[in-house]
Amino acid sequence: MHSDEYDIKETSYEVWKAIKQAHPNLKVFGSFTDFDDDRGRVFTSYGFEGASFPVMQAYSTWDEEPHEEYEYFRKRVNEEHHYWLCLPKKCEEC
Repeated sequence: MHSDEYDIKETSYEVWKAIKQAHPNLKVFGSFTDFDDDRGRVFTSYGFEGASFPVMQAYSTWDEEPHEEYEYFRKRVNEEHHYWLCLPKKCEEC
């Protein structure tokens, strides 16, 4: 989630959503999904094609109801979401 090329600034869902809607050409820059027992998490970054770093990132975690028999039908509970804007670092050589 951190880089030598850019800093991140936490933002609200409303700002993140507005940027995503205003720029439908944003592409998934990178993503991972992980499940640890009954805890899930997903991280996704979005950017413009050909850019050297993403414009924004999102990270979500959740628990899955343990009593469901089939994993496909398990419900997400205790969801948490975090959103960031990716800002270029100052170039000392520029």
